Amino acid sequence: MPPKSKKIPEFAVIVVFLAVLAALIALSGPSYDYEIQKLDMHLTVGNRLGFNVDSDAVYFGTIFPGGTSTREITIFNNETRDAYVTIGAKGDLSGWVSISKNNFTIPGKSGTSLKVTASPPGSASHGNYSAILQIFLRYQKADNKVSGLVSGAVNFSVTTVVGDVTAPVISSVTITSDLSDGDTATIRANVTDDIAVDTVFATVDVSSSLTNYTMSQEGSTDFYSTTFTAAEGTHSYIVTANDTSGNSTNTSYTSFTVSAPAAAPAAAAGGGGRGGVGGTMAESFRVHIKVPEIVSAYSDEEKTITLIVSNLGNGVLTDLSLSASGRISPYTISPVSIKALSPGMRATFLLTLTAPDIVDDNEFDITVRASSKQADTSSSFLLKVIGMQKPALEIRLQQSFDEIEKLLDEIWSEAEWLALRGAKVSKVFTFLDSAKSSLEEAKAAIGPLGYTAAQEKRDEARAFLEDAVIALGEAQPSIKLTLTSPAILFIALAVLAVAALTVYTVRNAGKTRSTYKTIKSREKAQKRRMDSRKQARLSKQASLIKQAYKEGHVSKKTYEKSMKKLKRSKK
Repeated sequence: MPPKSKKIPEFAVIVVFLAVLAALIALSGPSYDYEIQKLDMHLTVGNRLGFNVDSDAVYFGTIFPGGTSTREITIFNNETRDAYVTIGAKGDLSGWVSISKNNFTIPGKSGTSLKVTASPPGSASHGNYSAILQIFLRYQKADNKVSGLVSGAVNFSVTTVVGDVTAPVISSVTITSDLSDGDTATIRANVTDDIAVDTVFATVDVSSSLTNYTMSQEGSTDFYSTTFTAAEGTHSYIVTANDTSGNSTNTSYTSFTVSAPAAAPAAAAGGGGRGGVGGTMAESFRVHIKVPEIVSAYSDEEKTITLIVSNLGNGVLTDLSLSASGRISPYTISPVSIKALSPGMRATFLLTLTAPDIVDDNEFDITVRASSKQADTSSSFLLKVIGMQKPALEIRLQQSFDEIEKLLDEIWSEAEWLALRGAKVSKVFTFLDSAKSSLEEAKAAIGPLGYTAAQEKRDEARAFLEDAVIALGEAQPSIKLTLTSPAILFIALAVLAVAALTVYTVRNAGKTRSTYKTIKSREKAQKRRMDSRKQARLSKQASLIKQAYKEGHVSKKTYEKSMKKLKRSKK
């Protein structure tokens, strides 16, 4: 039988009204305004230095690969309210940018200064780079008031501070003259600055291999110098100076020539021998490998090395040939031999070797021996082999880098979207900045000697991305209502009217059995439809998460955490 109509006490309506009113007052607590301002950043990587002192953007000027440039900006809060500041960078320059402080509070009507530093890696290509410095400010609104931002209003300002932009001055640069192979060469220069000199170094280019030598100050003078061992050939060098404000300058490349050692004096007749024993011919024979002391290669990679054999004696060397020993089999040397090499002359050989096919990184000593009928000698170098074949390594690393960069952009966009809607995303941006830095370090470390470091930094970037995704999920903004007193009164009256209508409906809902059955039937049907839609939606979400996990877009940790949440939602 249908339930009998029951009379609802009048005080119940009053209780409902007071409960709704209390809830609305509680929800009308303090909320926040959000604002974002973007500042362009520009940098040129080149072989000369230059500066831009405009204040409408952050200009780092022109600096060398591996150098740094620092600029100072001031953020001023024009509001009377405190502002919480979060800063991030986005663009092709962002991975090289660091900020002196982040996630801080600026009191009302006051400002703070911070330093922005750009540090392109040594592998950076010459060209123009740019990025956007994004500054998020969050203001707390006054209680029970709508204090939305006026369209187009600027409630905080950002200015770049033009400090010391005068680079050091380099003059009176000299290098030791009349150098022979093996001599000690000295580079000397006069360096001055309007504030203070920080570091000075010389870069020497030997066979396209660059080596930096730190130049030390000579007492309390303005002169700086350094020494190195000269090697035969024509080379070049530059001098670079940095001041304590981050400004830098350098000279143009200057060439210098190192001659071969003087020929040994002729010996008395009757001496001879092999292997450096007994005569002068053994001492007049020398092998010079024109490569760095360390040769790098991937597993099973073929490398070609130039070998130079010089006859520094006073007799003709006949049937001159080269051989090699160590883990480089197979190898070839071209030409196979030279019939005669006159005094003061030199011959060029090419050694083509195949690096050992290994799994783990390893090092091998390789010895090259030059032999003739008159004398012989030898020289050696270190072969460093990375335990992975070159094509597989490059493809796998590049694919993983592209994947991480794509995810970085997607998560960054989501964080921006949530920040403008009240979410606290400073933790997300911190993880993303760390992921960017790790990814840039991984790219810079790619190479035969840097695979392990590149892989570690790539995995580190992935870990930061996972932390960012988790933080992004935890940063979802809670819904808050900010209402004025008239609005609260209007809603309360509306709720009271609905409550009265509900009382009337309940009193007249059970007049007949058919009406009762119809109501119950509709309620059950509606519940079934709602349950069916919910299950379909949850199943679709589970399918998408599984697909993302299979394709490697999310980690196992994130996948399991998401599936647990969906299971709880289905109950």
